[in-house]
Parts: sequence; structure tokens; C-alpha cells
Amino acid sequence: MSLDGYVADSEHDISALYEWMVGAVDIDTSLDDMNYTEQGTTARTSRSHRSGAIVCGRRTFDLAQGWGGRHPLDVPVIVVTHREAPEWSHRPSPFTFVEEGVVAAMEVAHRAAEGKDILVCGPEIMRQCATVGLLDALAIDLVPTVLGGGVPLFGDEPFPSLDLASSVSGADVTHLRFELRKEELERLESEG
Repeated sequence: MSLDGYVADSEHDISALYEWMVGAVDIDTSLDDMNYTEQGTTARTSRSHRSGAIVCGRRTFDLAQGWGGRHPLDVPVIVVTHREAPEWSHRPSPFTFVEEGVVAAMEVAHRAAEGKDILVCGPEIMRQCATVGLLDALAIDLVPTVLGGGVPLFGDEPFPSLDLASSVSGADVTHLRFELRKEELERLESEG
């Protein structure tokens, strides 16, 4: 996220927010054409979290062009969508399209993750999950740049209170991890 709260510019370009990934430690991905390196501290931070599934929105999926048919983390991806994806329904893929909303998508993700954490991608899906009590923590890679507009991480809607759990400074990025306050999670779950 940029210092002014955006996760992409107005053209949905995220490149200015990922320049910090260039560094000294190789990070393998499942894709032959996608490898990157990171600074030592950043690499230790990213390696400390392994997910068993990803939940994202259709916009994120479409902008990533379906990651070429396979996400770099090589885990099942559950896509929350309002429209069918016939181009993916007739071939084997790690993608499951759920049209019934984030609650149904998270149920599918829990089964797919087999006890591991679920990563939620995209600001809209993140906000939806948070407001119904389906988000335990929020990780932000804060980049010292100002985009001046674009896609905000937080919208105008109220967001549950957060407690800072950790902060790790890397080269050109600060990795922040917040936990949603337990009492608010319990309230949201009882209301949902």
C-alpha cells in the first residue's frame, strides 16, 4: 500500500508498489516465468507466512489474467464473482468461482486450505470479509510512495478496529501486521 492508502493507481497499475521486491534472496514460485528476489528481512517476513488457499475478487483475478492458469503460490484460488467464468469451467484449474458471496467463498476456502491460513486478496473482498467477521488479521506492505489516487485499501465504510501485532522494516518497505480486535470479531460473527 502507498503512504496515502492506495493499492493500485487509477489505471490499476501496481508496479510502483512492488519495486521493493528486488534484492538479494531468491523466492521461488510455481511458475517458470515468475521468480523474484527480496532483501533479507523482507524475505524472512514473507517466508514466515504460508497459506493453503487464496480468496480474491473477480477484478483481481481478471487484472492478473488468471495468473496464466496457475497462481504463483500454487494454492487453490477461490474467486468471488457475480458472473460465470465459462472459459475456466471446462478445464482443470486451481480456480473455483463462487457466485454466492464472501461467506460461501470462505467456506470453500476453508475446505481447500486443509487447516492452513487463507489469504484474502483485493481491497473490496478484504473489506467484505472484515465487516462480517471473517478476517482475523491484516498484513500491509507499506511502501514509501504517494500515488495521489487510485484504488484505496480502505473505503468510506466503517472498518473494525485493529491492533498492531508486528512491524518489520525492510529496504523500501515496512511490513505491518494487524489483528482485528477479538471483541469486534465476536460481535461481527454474532451479527452475521
